[in-house]
Amino acid sequence: MFVVPEDRLFVLYRLGLAQALIRRGWEVALVCEASDCVEQIRAAGITVIEAPLGRTKRSPRAVWRAARRLRRIIRDAEASLVQVVSLRAILMAWLATVGTRRVPFVNAVTGMGSLFAGELNSWRWRILRAVVNGLLKPVFSSRSAYNVFQNQEDHDRFVARGLTRAERAWVIRGSGVEPGSWTPREEPRLDPPVILYIGRYLRDKGLAELIAASVSLRQRGVAHRLRLAGQIDPGNPASFTEADARSWAELPGVELLGWRSDVLEQLSQANVVALPSYREGLPKTLLEAGLARRAVVTTDVVGCREVVTDGVNGLVVPARDADALAAALARLLRDPALRARLSEAHHARVCREFSLEVVTEQFCRLYKVIETERMAARASKR
Repeated sequence: MFVVPEDRLFVLYRLGLAQALIRRGWEVALVCEASDCVEQIRAAGITVIEAPLGRTKRSPRAVWRAARRLRRIIRDAEASLVQVVSLRAILMAWLATVGTRRVPFVNAVTGMGSLFAGELNSWRWRILRAVVNGLLKPVFSSRSAYNVFQNQEDHDRFVARGLTRAERAWVIRGSGVEPGSWTPREEPRLDPPVILYIGRYLRDKGLAELIAASVSLRQRGVAHRLRLAGQIDPGNPASFTEADARSWAELPGVELLGWRSDVLEQLSQANVVALPSYREGLPKTLLEAGLARRAVVTTDVVGCREVVTDGVNGLVVPARDADALAAALARLLRDPALRARLSEAHHARVCREFSLEVVTEQFCRLYKVIETERMAARASKR
């Protein structure tokens, strides 16, 4: 049983893994808030259990109601294994199962979220951050918890702080991409060339710096178009507003594409991909850019540097630095040979290290460890 905040997030990041598990004989269910992807998920052979997980509500009453609902779902489903994705869902599932006989839980940490990105510093958010920090140890050190991190730095930080034991912590890098699912196309000869951003319209994704870098490039005579494929996220406190998005659309050369399901097609119609994030778990945008064989500019932060090495398979700049971002983008826009070299290296690395097959094998090995430990525990009680 997967527990994921939204059906759309499941389709983007976990559907491929779920389908691979079904092919290996698993029965898969999903607990999520439903929007427009439920039928697609059910068509893949996955049982969908709709639950209001309260992502957009933060009051104690809303959280408690959502936890009670999740408690009933987990109890009634009699799942042999529960895999919870995202820090919020992990905390919710732990709260829902306090005092119960818990089945094994795989806590899949996809990143520390906006709460820990440093942008939310009002007294309310400082209190919430302190509460969450206090809950991390009981959640991740529970006897039923098996903890998966998308990058080595998050893994090492949790172990060093004593939040989980090393033998209960694994690094499985991302959700994987399927190299055989897409044939890379030659980079289009566009005039002006296109910079593409894919992701939610969040402050901690570095969008303000990307907009500023675009303005700076245009002032310096570096012609380009900036395409933003994504949307605001009202459930996230770091989200920009609709008014912000409208103001970007009024800038010369900026195009708002909205949320797109044809990500690889959009990548194929771009020359450069930019992800100037403040923090990530392991960004799928960078993996998909590699699959499409496009040159990338990203930031020297947790998660992003797990995928991109500066000058080897992309360019890496400091986070929150619009000038450095503009300089890197200008360098790529002006040098087609550099784009070709970096994009080829990026494609090779992603296909070699971050494929769905690699990720699935790693999860299956973890599931085998869990089953072996369960059988040993049962035998010791006889």
